[in-house]
Amino acid sequence: MTLKEINLFEGITQALARLGHPNPSEWLNDPHISQAMNHPDAKERRFQINRYWRIKLGRCNENTSYQRFCLFPEDTDRAYLDIFIDRVVPFIVENKL
Repeated sequence: MTLKEINLFEGITQALARLGHPNPSEWLNDPHISQAMNHPDAKERRFQINRYWRIKLGRCNENTSYQRFCLFPEDTDRAYLDIFIDRVVPFIVENKL
């Protein structure tokens, strides 16, 4: 990870904590996520983050199409994180995912 890259793992975890998630770093224990955290390829890291949250959201009893649509594979990490924080994190916290 270069200095210019945003750490999505930290950004998502911090956002979960700010909104009151009871265990904001729990998702980092997933084997795919823990491996992705040290992966040199930013696309692979984003892929694994999206994979994790799509599965987690897909298990929710609510309709999560909107939130899953926000897990896009392209664009900058800043744009991704801003949208994730704005549109996905509140749903995660509200639904105790």
